[in-house]
Amino acid sequence: MSIVESTAQPAAQAPTVHTRSVIIGTGLPGLGMAIALQRQGVDFVILEKADEIGGTWRDNSYPGCACDVPSHLYSFSFEPKATWSKLFSPQPEILEYLKGVTEKYGLRRYIRFGSKVNRAHWDDSEYRWHVFTESGQEYVTQFLISGAGALHIPRQTRHRRDGRIPRRRFPFRAVGPQRRP
Repeated sequence: MSIVESTAQPAAQAPTVHTRSVIIGTGLPGLGMAIALQRQGVDFVILEKADEIGGTWRDNSYPGCACDVPSHLYSFSFEPKATWSKLFSPQPEILEYLKGVTEKYGLRRYIRFGSKVNRAHWDDSEYRWHVFTESGQEYVTQFLISGAGALHIPRQTRHRRDGRIPRRRFPFRAVGPQRRP
């Protein structure tokens, strides 16, 4: 058995991308900002960590997942949907709405899928952001817009040994209608 040193050359570093605006995420905020910039004629790119759009509505798909805001208020004012199936629409319907908006406004051509941002810094001398993805790609931009929501990483529920989900105990009493003796 012999050991042979690898002669493979490291992958060539992709050239730095210069753009006016970088948007992080393709959830509701990221897509809304992209449409606003598109309408203003501002150059932009959207960096998305996953291989599909949707943000929290892509990442959270547990049984019963739905919006806690009435759907007509949760949709874009410039792209209302009158045919929501429920007042508080389920996750699959919201995700389909976002996909439809993405297609209607032609946003896929601006999205760099599989581009997870791992750091960014402001350069005072250039008046520009330097944004880096996990793959090493660098973006230089005047505006950095984060559409990364707080719910993009699903939380795993801890189960008891018997498989049941534990109840949480809160240090206060319930206020409101209660059963009277």
